[in-house]
Amino acid sequence: MSQLGTEPGLIDDESELKVVERGDTWFRLQHNQTGNVCTIIDTFAEMFPMWAGRVLITADTEKWALTAAEVATGLATSVIMSPAEAGIESFVPSDTTPDGRFGVLVQMYNRSRFDLNGQMI
Repeated sequence: MSQLGTEPGLIDDESELKVVERGDTWFRLQHNQTGNVCTIIDTFAEMFPMWAGRVLITADTEKWALTAAEVATGLATSVIMSPAEAGIESFVPSDTTPDGRFGVLVQMYNRSRFDLNGQMI
C-alpha cells in the first residue's frame, strides 16, 4: 500500500475517491458524491474511471446461455489496449429470469459511456 501513503485521505487532488479506513492488508474507499464504500484487499489492483454495463443473457438451455455470454465477453479481459473489459458475473436460475429461461449475467466496462453503449448493442 505504499503507493497510497499511510494516512487516510484523498488519493490525489482530482480524485472522487477517499481512503476512509485502513487495515494491515486492506483499505476502504468512499466515493465523495454517492458515499458508496468499497473494501479493497491489498494484493494488486489498478483503478481507472470507468462506465459499467450489466446484461442478462437468457437462452433455452444453460449451455446456450453460457455460449452466448462467452461470445459476448470474448477476450475483453483488460481495458488496457482493448476497447472494453468484460466478464461473466454469474449464472441466474430460470425461475428468477424475466422470461423463465436459463440466464447468465455479463458485465462490460469502458472509459467512455458512449463507446460502452455501442459495444453493448
